[in-house]
Parts: sequence; structure tokens; C-alpha cells
Amino acid sequence: MRPRQKTRSPLRCVAALVLTAGLSAPALAEVTSLDGNGFSVTLKQELTGVSSQDAWALMTRRVSTWWDAAHTWGGDASQLKLEAKANGCFCEWLPNGGWAEHLKVIHVAPGRVLRMRGALGPLMQMGLEGTMTWSLQPLDDGSGSGSTTGLAIEWQYIVSGHRPEGFDDIAPAVDAVLGEQLDRLVKRMTGAP
Repeated sequence: MRPRQKTRSPLRCVAALVLTAGLSAPALAEVTSLDGNGFSVTLKQELTGVSSQDAWALMTRRVSTWWDAAHTWGGDASQLKLEAKANGCFCEWLPNGGWAEHLKVIHVAPGRVLRMRGALGPLMQMGLEGTMTWSLQPLDDGSGSGSTTGLAIEWQYIVSGHRPEGFDDIAPAVDAVLGEQLDRLVKRMTGAP
């Protein structure tokens, strides 16, 4: 008999998301807009010694190695898969044949841009919609030779919809959770502990 895996209730996910807002986010993360119709967050990191090809491969083909299991429905990041292709899915397989679509791929420029649509975590049951864009840009060394010194990673998540209580509490929480994921990705890319 297989051990029973825990699944998260929607209310626990909302609570975890809101509580996470108190944690520190990366230095280059911010809520870039916020109003009664939604919000956007932008996260940026610059790295040296990482190629866009290596970063792309890790971001897309090995998402389960860096995404935090605490921010999955089933508590097991090994069940995540991201297909960077037309109509691809950032999905999670759950116990007993269940699954969850975190985001759907809507634009791919391999090695440069991955754009997905959907509502992450508790935003899903709130009836909200979002567009997540992951961009990679080589950093020019300034010599004019076309040489690069590293890589800039930018994530932007734009969320909109109807939420009578507004987005003041949710926007910073989403920013913090995504900042945590980007930090984990960067640590994995650079081999940092």
C-alpha cells in the first residue's frame, strides 16, 4: 500500500501565500503596479558564468529540481513538468490520477522568452487570470566585441480579475513567493548552497 500523500486545501494555500509575504524577497523584486483590477510583479537577477542555453534548459526541462515543493498542490516538486512548446503545460501530477495545470504555454522563443497564462496556486480558485513571462538576456560586456559577461533573468507576472477585497494583500505575497522560486533557480544555476 502506498503512503497517503498530503494535498493542500485551498484555504491553507491562501494562508501560506499570505504568510509568505512577510519573508524577504530578492533585492530586485517589486510589485510594479497595483489597482482595483489587478497587479503586476517584476523580478530580476543578473548572473555571471551562466549561458542562456543552460539557464533555459534548467528553467524549462528541469523545473522540478528548483521549484519549491511547498508551493505545489501535492507537496512533491518531482511531480512538476513544464513543456516549453505550443500549448505546453506547466502541470503537476497528483495522487490517484489527479493533476493541476499551473500555467499554459502561449509563446516560446527558445533560449530567450517563455510566456504562460494562468492563475498560480490560490489565485486559481479566486477566478483570476495571469500572464507570466520569463525572459533571458545576455549581458554585454561593453567592449563592442559582442562578448557577454553573464545573463539577465526577468520574470513578470501580470494578474487581473474581480476581487472585491482588492489586491493589497495578495500582490506582495505573490511577489515574495515568486522571488523565492527565482532565488532557488539562481542557486541551482550557480551551484550556490
